Amino acid sequence: MMKMEDRKDLSSAMQSRTMCVKCLPDGELPEGRKGVSPAVHGSHPAATADSRFISCCGFIFCEGGIFMRNLLSPITKSRQELKKVSTITACAMFGALSVVLSYYSIRVTPNLKVGLGALPNELVDYLFGPFVGPLFGGAMDIIKYMLQPDGGYMPGFTFNAMLAAFIYGMFLYQKPLSLKRMLIAKLIVVVLCNIILGTWWLSMINGRAWIALLPARAIKNLIQWPVDSILFFLVARALEQAGAFRILGKGKHK
Repeated sequence: MMKMEDRKDLSSAMQSRTMCVKCLPDGELPEGRKGVSPAVHGSHPAATADSRFISCCGFIFCEGGIFMRNLLSPITKSRQELKKVSTITACAMFGALSVVLSYYSIRVTPNLKVGLGALPNELVDYLFGPFVGPLFGGAMDIIKYMLQPDGGYMPGFTFNAMLAAFIYGMFLYQKPLSLKRMLIAKLIVVVLCNIILGTWWLSMINGRAWIALLPARAIKNLIQWPVDSILFFLVARALEQAGAFRILGKGKHK
């Protein structure tokens, strides 16, 4: 038979395992809970994976909540941009500009051309964020295909355009204009969207092996990576200094 003292210890241990501490907005524990050790420490042999999680759930929940809030905040704010007439007007203007610029390119070397059609898309991602950007990028990919079809339609490239816009939006939206930040965002887009996924879609269309197409596409995209990043940075900074973004209600972010 279990003794009365053992029952009390067991009840106390169960309460400590099921109790979850509510965290304050700044991640601190409520008054009276600071410095209190859990009933069963994670390093104790009697501790299980579940008890380690529960004993630290306050901290895990706080850190996870802060991380998720920081992750979802740009998306939520970008979604609010769709309610503004200025956003719809600006996207229509940038869309027309993107179609026109897609017919032009800058030849850097005999084997390297820099397209200009992506600049308006990236400006939309920078100005309006990771919710508006993918919608704009996906729509523009379909519109450009309808205006200038090149073989069969491949939904994968539309997905790439939306994914790239989401990445740019998460890195650039409501952030200070920075070449370093653009280089990082562009590198992720180049590797994930262009080299990996883009080569995969081309291999499905052409019937050639993915690995056979990969080296040439990787070299080409990695060479274009800093050139495209610097071009966007220079254009965006010139427009910002000229006050073009203030017309859209987008001033400098600090």
